[in-house]
Amino acid sequence: MKPDNPNLPGIIENEVFCLHLAQAIGIAAPETTILTTGKRTAICALRYDRRLGRAGQLQRVYQEDFAQANGIPLGRKYERGTIAGPGLKTLLATGRALPPTDALTLLDQVIFNILVANTDAHTKNYSILLPVGGEPRLAPLYDVSTVLP
Repeated sequence: MKPDNPNLPGIIENEVFCLHLAQAIGIAAPETTILTTGKRTAICALRYDRRLGRAGQLQRVYQEDFAQANGIPLGRKYERGTIAGPGLKTLLATGRALPPTDALTLLDQVIFNILVANTDAHTKNYSILLPVGGEPRLAPLYDVSTVLP
């Protein structure tokens, strides 16, 4: 669950709309819905970083965002003064660690963020899933909103 932000009215509806739009054009994104209680809203998203083990137990699939994968500390996800944050080159280079189909999906995610004018798309908003005994995979698209409205 991700609660609303009183400083950004409509952000919950905006993000859910963008994630549903991504799914509608074939980009993987978590299943989401809007929860309302009183005057507050929240996004409720189905976890994509969990799976059932052989004995039926719920297991966590480790997820590492692109900033972590590149050793970039949280405070450097954005530009700061004259210090550049990680750019598109870093983002796309990280995709080389993924299977070829996932690398192309990463490009789809980046293009989608550009087309919807998601001005907050940074290296912490793209992730790699690292399942035990499996190859790295690109996580579904998440944390997308548009500034167009």
